[in-house]
This record gives sequence, structure tokens and C-alpha cells, in this order.
Amino acid sequence: MTTLHLIRHGRASARDADYDRLHELGHEQARLLGASLAAAVQRYDRVFVGPLTRQLDTLATMREAAGSVGAGWPEAVVLEGLAEAPFEPLLKQHMVPRLPSDAKLQAQLENIQAASDADARATAMFELFEYMVALWLRGEVGQGLETAEAFRTRVEAAFEQILASAAAGEQVAVISSFGVIDHLLRGVAGLSPPPEHATMRLANASVSLLRRGATGALEVLFHNRVEHLPEPRLITML
Repeated sequence: MTTLHLIRHGRASARDADYDRLHELGHEQARLLGASLAAAVQRYDRVFVGPLTRQLDTLATMREAAGSVGAGWPEAVVLEGLAEAPFEPLLKQHMVPRLPSDAKLQAQLENIQAASDADARATAMFELFEYMVALWLRGEVGQGLETAEAFRTRVEAAFEQILASAAAGEQVAVISSFGVIDHLLRGVAGLSPPPEHATMRLANASVSLLRRGATGALEVLFHNRVEHLPEPRLITML
């Protein structure tokens, strides 16, 4: 059996001009994850990572934390196919033009503005994000961006490359982003999100575990595990 550890990057700088940069909290999340894996004597035979700065820096911070207690991991293979879907330009470039004609989108923005606290605001923001992603998946928004079909094709090609390189019994780390892990869990492994959500809800620096058996079938052992993040402030979705 081959075990695949799907790791989402730490919190990015969502409110900055450059989103593709780990927030200070993202570095803390990655350090805690790396230390937790080292404490559990988790070894990796292979490591794969996407090409984005927030993905690479998550791995570097994890590796540094694990290395400080003597845990060594192999050098990572960078796969372009593990880059995130075009969610950032989808929101920045395609949301505002749609606003005048989309009552549901208007209501979601109003919910964000009316949120009573940080948790309520985060929930409302994620609902808006899910709505825009659902529109993109159906091809209703995002003209000029990578299509959902093209995204799925390149993620699945990267995953096939990972599986082809991994021998039976190996432990494989895959550091990527929300959309990639969501598609691997749902579209490839067949895990279903709750009916009220269009996507899985995956926290920053969360771990999801897949196992490939002798027949080649994939089994989801768990998803969105965050026990290594001991405080509520560390559980983020950005």
C-alpha cells in the first residue's frame, strides 16, 4: 500500500496585494505541523510540492521544524500541476462585474458586511467563495481563466505522476492548495462534501490521508486533520 499525505499550505496573505506569500500565522501553522510530524516519527520516502511561493514556503518551514529535531525528508519534486486553480483572479477580476446582475452574490456581500464577529465574517466569506467557485465549475464565470476541465486534467496528470513514482509501502507527502486537494479528495478519491457545501472545507496546514491498495483503489483514511494546531486562532481557511 502507498500512503499519500495531502497537506494544504499555511495561511496566505489574503488581504495583501501579494496573496502568494505566507502570512506570519501561516509560518506558525507550518512550523507546528512539521514539529508534530517529527514527534510522531513520520518519515517520507517522497515529497512533492506545487510551484507557488506559499506552497514552497510551507514545505520549507515544515522541513526546518522537523529538521531541528533530527527528522530528515528527501528533496522535493516541484510539479506545476499542483498549482492552485485560478481562484484569486476569479474573485478579483470576475466578481465585481457580476454584482449588478446577481442577487445572490449581492446578498452574500451584505452578509459579510453584516457579520457580527470574525467567525461569522469568515463563514460568510467562504460561502461567497464557494458560490463563485460553483459558477466557475459550471463555466458561467471566468472567461479567459484556466477552465475547470483544464484544471482537473492537469491536477489528475500530476497525481498520476506521483502514483507512478511511488513504490508499494512508501509514505508520500504532497504539499499543495485548497482546490487541488479538494479535487483529489472528491473527484479522484470520491469523498463527498456535506450537501450544503460545494467543496470540502479544508483548513490551512491541514492533513488529509489517502491510501492506495494493491488493486489501485484509493481509500480516504481521514481529511482536514488539524490536531497539531492547538488553538482556535490557528484554524484558518485563507
